[in-house]
Amino acid sequence: MLFKADALPYKFDALEPYFDAKTMEIHYEKHYKGYISKLNDAKAGTEIDELESMHAIWERYSTLPSDLQTKVNKFGGGYTNHYMFWMMLSPEENQKPSGKLKQSIDRDFGSYDAFKSEFSSKAAGLFGSGWAWLVWKDGKFTVQTTANQEFIGRDGVSSPYLALDVWEHAYYLKYQNKRPDYIEAFFNIINWNWISEMFEEYNK
Repeated sequence: MLFKADALPYKFDALEPYFDAKTMEIHYEKHYKGYISKLNDAKAGTEIDELESMHAIWERYSTLPSDLQTKVNKFGGGYTNHYMFWMMLSPEENQKPSGKLKQSIDRDFGSYDAFKSEFSSKAAGLFGSGWAWLVWKDGKFTVQTTANQEFIGRDGVSSPYLALDVWEHAYYLKYQNKRPDYIEAFFNIINWNWISEMFEEYNK
């Protein structure tokens, strides 16, 4: 089974002025599609070659040979993380969490603003390349970071509901070395409506 790039639910310029069109185009066409190509090469002829989804591969992850684990972690993580990232963005500006999601964020962080502050601080403070996450685990939310393309949910227990790519390729054309400005821009275009619906669906 060959994985293919999922179409973006918006155009490259739809997130302007927060995320510029050129960065979105390069990020999607070069980085995202590059991870998918390398993932297809890595799994060819292996025990995961016929698996039809990344979910099925992550379920098998802990049983894979170490060299294949390394490739899945890099390229499967790059595919999974970016897909989530694209879906969690929206041209509809300044959404906020609602329903059960809002209640859980308020309970676990004290308020939305307190969550935003913690998430922004950890994303800005991550050394090198990686991701910042809002993660649901053991009935509560936490903010975590991962290095490189490591997928936070590969343990089968952690459920990510928000993902921010803090690799320089995600922001350097527009924001240069000003990662905090990029993070602040991100909070204007989060698809909280979709995330809130997803949280309701999985926490009935």
